Amino acid sequence: MNSNYSSQGYPPQGGNMEIKKPDGLCMAGCIVSLVCSGLAMLGLFISAIIFFTGATLADKVVNTGPQPIDPGIVRSTGIGMGIFLIIFCCVQIAPIILCSLVLRGRAKSNIAAGVVSLIFSGLIGGILILVGKYGPVQPQPNQWGQQPQPPQQPQPTNME
Repeated sequence: MNSNYSSQGYPPQGGNMEIKKPDGLCMAGCIVSLVCSGLAMLGLFISAIIFFTGATLADKVVNTGPQPIDPGIVRSTGIGMGIFLIIFCCVQIAPIILCSLVLRGRAKSNIAAGVVSLIFSGLIGGILILVGKYGPVQPQPNQWGQQPQPPQQPQPTNME
């Protein structure tokens, strides 16, 4: 067995994987970033389809006006913009993956998700993720601060 493999903790040894949980601000930031990234992906994908469609219909559209335009220019511009929008649509996958890892408590830190969301998804979600707390779950004591006791059996009484 490779020593690097075991020192990095893959797979977690003995099941002691530390569970982390985001607080309310971090959770709200992740949700805002997920929604913004999803809407951006949808809008970019629809725009790319419109540009690709315009590129295929360039011959019919540009020759109808008073000044004819070369359809090759319109076609190449539409294809170029469509490819650019598809690439930017694929970039939106990174904030979705990182924010979902933070929400599930499987990310090592919330800083990567916050910075990527700040750059690609918008300021509000990224700032909320970075301001919020993300750390290990502390065991909570019960209401009275003591461990639950098993119920005691009633003692039989001798009535003689």
